[in-house]
Amino acid sequence: VDTTNKIKFIDSNLEKLSDMLFNQKSWSKFLNSVTNKAEIQNVDLEYITNHYVDNNGSFGHVLEIGVGCSGEYKNIVKFMNELEQNVLVTDIFQSKLISDINSSHVVADINISVWGINH
Repeated sequence: VDTTNKIKFIDSNLEKLSDMLFNQKSWSKFLNSVTNKAEIQNVDLEYITNHYVDNNGSFGHVLEIGVGCSGEYKNIVKFMNELEQNVLVTDIFQSKLISDINSSHVVADINISVWGINH
């Protein structure tokens, strides 16, 4: 019984860590979530760039995402907040917001780091 409980404990903790594993599937899910979050917040995407960072299998910075978008200021801020509220560990490390002189919209360039364990 004690061994079974220990196995269950280890299994549940490994499940929690599985979100930290970074692979092609988690990469594509994250990129898809960016477009979904933009749509929900009524933000127009101009571009998404991504660059894989190889950290030799250890925990660290594994992906850089660049997002160009436009929309109402409050929607951009909500969008940025949602980008950081993710299953993967994400961090907005740089952003640039510029007022569009032709409308009431804001044009934003957002740079995101994704952290995890390469798998």
